Amino acid sequence: MKPSVTKNTEPTIARYDRAVVALLESRTLDQALQRIGVSKTTLFRWFADPAFLDLYRRARGRLVTATIGRLQSLGAKACSALEAVLDDEDAAPQTKVSAARSVLEMIFRSHEIDNLEHRIEALETIEKEASK
Repeated sequence: MKPSVTKNTEPTIARYDRAVVALLESRTLDQALQRIGVSKTTLFRWFADPAFLDLYRRARGRLVTATIGRLQSLGAKACSALEAVLDDEDAAPQTKVSAARSVLEMIFRSHEIDNLEHRIEALETIEKEASK
């Protein structure tokens, strides 16, 4: 779908790009709306546009993938923290254990999601082949 160009304004795709960045970087919707310079109604109308929704989903997906990668890199450190806590007979570091557990749970969840994604892709491929 080709984005429209509104008279005397920047092309819609450029506005969409700015909106996606603002949505992903802002802490609140109101902050994002201020940065974008549009009303909530306009933003919701943009979300109804498949081109905007696709752009937003792809950008958000890249951000989530990068975040998961960062979490996975913390896995060894979390394991080490758990190991240190388990080996320290005098310590009661509930905070460390809680943080380490959170990181490990996130890693396992992301692994489960990744596996589900691959299974869905395989099913979609089978469905496409069957419909030929």
